Amino acid sequence: AGAKRAGRTAWLRLRHRLVPMLRQTAFLLFREARGILPRSLRADSSFDAEAYTTQEGMLVARPGDAQLELDEELDHGEGSEEEREILALARKRAGNGAAANLGGGMFDFDDLEDVDRVEEVAEEIRQERQQQRRKRCAAREVWRRDARQQAKQSEYFKAAEARRLSEVSTSFADSGVAKAEALVWKQMARKAFQYGDYFVAQLYYSEELARLPADDGERRAVVHSNRSVCLAKVRHFEAALEDARQATQLRPTWGRAWARFGSASASLGRASSQDARDAWFKAVAFDPSSQHIEGLSASYKSDFGINQDLVQEHQEKGNEALRVQESGAAIAHYTVAIANVPPPPLDPKKKDELPLLRSVLFANRCLALSRHKLWDLALEDGQRAVDSKEDYAKAHIRLGVAQLGCSLNEQAYVSFANALRHDENEYSARKGREICLGLIPRWESRLAMWRRARFARDIGRPFGDTNIYAMSEVHYDNPQNEEWANSIHATKFLDDVLLITGNLADSFRVLERAFTCLRPKFRRVFYVPGNHELWIVRTEAQKFPDSLCKLWAIMELCDRFDIDIFPAAVCKDVYIVPLLSWCNAAFDTRDPFPNPKSEANRAAKWPIDRDQQVWRYMLRLNQANLDKPYHGTVITFSHYAPRTSCPVFMEKDVAKTSGCPELDEQVRDIRSSCHVYGHTLCRFNQTVDGVKYVHRPLLVEVDFDGTLSKDSVTRVFNGSHLCFDMVDI
Repeated sequence: AGAKRAGRTAWLRLRHRLVPMLRQTAFLLFREARGILPRSLRADSSFDAEAYTTQEGMLVARPGDAQLELDEELDHGEGSEEEREILALARKRAGNGAAANLGGGMFDFDDLEDVDRVEEVAEEIRQERQQQRRKRCAAREVWRRDARQQAKQSEYFKAAEARRLSEVSTSFADSGVAKAEALVWKQMARKAFQYGDYFVAQLYYSEELARLPADDGERRAVVHSNRSVCLAKVRHFEAALEDARQATQLRPTWGRAWARFGSASASLGRASSQDARDAWFKAVAFDPSSQHIEGLSASYKSDFGINQDLVQEHQEKGNEALRVQESGAAIAHYTVAIANVPPPPLDPKKKDELPLLRSVLFANRCLALSRHKLWDLALEDGQRAVDSKEDYAKAHIRLGVAQLGCSLNEQAYVSFANALRHDENEYSARKGREICLGLIPRWESRLAMWRRARFARDIGRPFGDTNIYAMSEVHYDNPQNEEWANSIHATKFLDDVLLITGNLADSFRVLERAFTCLRPKFRRVFYVPGNHELWIVRTEAQKFPDSLCKLWAIMELCDRFDIDIFPAAVCKDVYIVPLLSWCNAAFDTRDPFPNPKSEANRAAKWPIDRDQQVWRYMLRLNQANLDKPYHGTVITFSHYAPRTSCPVFMEKDVAKTSGCPELDEQVRDIRSSCHVYGHTLCRFNQTVDGVKYVHRPLLVEVDFDGTLSKDSVTRVFNGSHLCFDMVDI
């Protein structure tokens, strides 16, 4: 019984996959047969039943066939097969006596009479057969004449049928039934098209067209366009072209109709004709979709080399169209210009002679597409403009606008920052960067939505089997610390969670190596960057315009390594909340004012004031994550210390760069049970006002014999409650 149920389930699952395949196979088998138009046969036979024999050597053909069989020239000599057959039939008719006398024996004069009788009968048979041949030739001639007459009358019949359908459609239009029946045929045609039955679909569209009123040009244009697609699918390109032409006449400003016209022309081998180019140009101007742009580009790609005059002409026309707010025409003109510019050489040793022209054209088309709100196409063109000439500031601006339209706020900020790096006076780039600074804290970009979706991934994991460890001040750039990180057991912590409170590495490349080392050794890793990660080292000056650009890049790197930078549940009733932070000089209660001569964090580059605005912006980035449904045990962590009571070194200006007292307000708003921080290098484990504050920096020492002292890793949650344990790695 179990095997039966399993087999039935497997069959039901297979049937849903098999039936569409069988339908498609049947359609492919019958597609060619459906293209044959059958002709009517005669109701009665032209000849007697005896005439349809293979012995007569005759083939029956239908009226209108291209080739009809002809009478074969028969050999009527004495030794021919037909003559022997005639003599045998004559002897049979003359009687057995004549046949016996002719068979042999003694000769008698009476035998001559029998021979004469047989010869007479044979002559009669010959005459009969000759008459039958003449009748067949006459019948064939009549058949040919009828076929020619039928071919002449076919055009008349077609015109009469068209008039009849027009009269029927008019009569239906007068009544209220036409719309209902047209809708039924439309639904049937759409269903047939979805099943791939294009021949039947075009028939249904014809029925729908017959029931539409003659004055409804918009709907008739749609039907003509749909039928054009069906006819093109069954390779009736001439008819498809005619339907597309009628659609363009009914709706001259409909881009899809012009695209049908251009596609049908391309199928007929006229892709580079002026009519096809004009059709694709109008299709792009009225409806600048990706398919229409590709069709227009393909219609111009048959020409070899660069036509400088044509490129300049269409570039100027595109600029003029943009000035008068005709973005569709501008897209079409820029597309023609781009199609006539040769692509960059594949050989990197060869110099690209037209990078600026190509970048300008792509950037301008990106702007026109952005005005049409075709953000994905604009994003592609903006990226091509930047790739063509990286130091062209307007290309970065166009790319940033397209990225904003695609809800890629962090990437848009990077594009505007790159534009300002190449041209500091670009007002558009500065304005765009300010807009991005206001949008990013909402975390509404595509990447942010993906990060937020990871919140409940482990919320159903049972409570009690998850240990949470914390690391701080790892500094993977140091060879001893790198060796310590590599010595962590590969499988001991696979069911546990790791918190990294920043200062993992200085450069982006080393940070990537550190993630590669630590991520596979834990089930889940949470991370917040420290001040060292946001430094712009000398080798990264060309890669990151400022520290915020590096911060967004670090976040994308975390996404690639499956490292969490947003809050998430690690098991039932246990939540981890990362908090971004930056130092505030008010953390130094003795001198709560920034020191303008301080060299601390000088390697970090900010587009805003580093003393008064950076720490506020970091807290603003945390604001969207404060209202999550946290309950149970909530563990928060940050890089900088959140309270002035946390111990720090009392050297000059050290306290000014050690913490942010406003961060503790967010810790309290989240109702945190434990907060782990870093940076200060002073060990701390104390509960203040119901919140446990923990900090233990990594300490790796080299013994006299050159061996490393393997420092333990700090455990802050043992599966059931908070703790502060040292666990051997």
